[in-house]
Amino acid sequence: MWGTLFSALALTAGLAHPAPAPLDQNGSVPTCSADHLAGEIRDVDPGAGQRYATLRVRNTGTKPCTLNGYGTLRLINAAGRPNPTRTTHIPPTPARVVLAPGAAADKTIHWTVIPGEGEPDQCQPPSAGLLVTPPGSDRAVTVRFEFGPVCQGGLIDHSAYFPAAD
Repeated sequence: MWGTLFSALALTAGLAHPAPAPLDQNGSVPTCSADHLAGEIRDVDPGAGQRYATLRVRNTGTKPCTLNGYGTLRLINAAGRPNPTRTTHIPPTPARVVLAPGAAADKTIHWTVIPGEGEPDQCQPPSAGLLVTPPGSDRAVTVRFEFGPVCQGGLIDHSAYFPAAD
């Protein structure tokens, strides 16, 4: 009786541990793939030729998955062809993020609209999308990127993924 009462109290008080995430054949939560992610760029903060934004990906699948790292980014034009893109990594550094179904992870991205040395005023053709390849995957999610040209040879600084705040 006391065991049942304490178990019921623990559940009511939120003290019981949640059920573990489903595991893959290796005994771990599988890596997120592009097939089960959707993305968006939000919270764009322009100022003095610099652009900071949040790239958010959401698990649209029915099972948890993990992100751990930076992944890759590639600018594309309206026809889906690649625009020049270079990337560098900024903090935070990689940490494992488990995404339950419907949960999201963010990464910080930064680019400039100020031409670099030798670049024309327009820098490069405007981009319409960003191919976002999750860490450990070979397929990309296409995210709208309608913020004009990215200067300095298409340079985008980006962080590793971290849990979304909201």
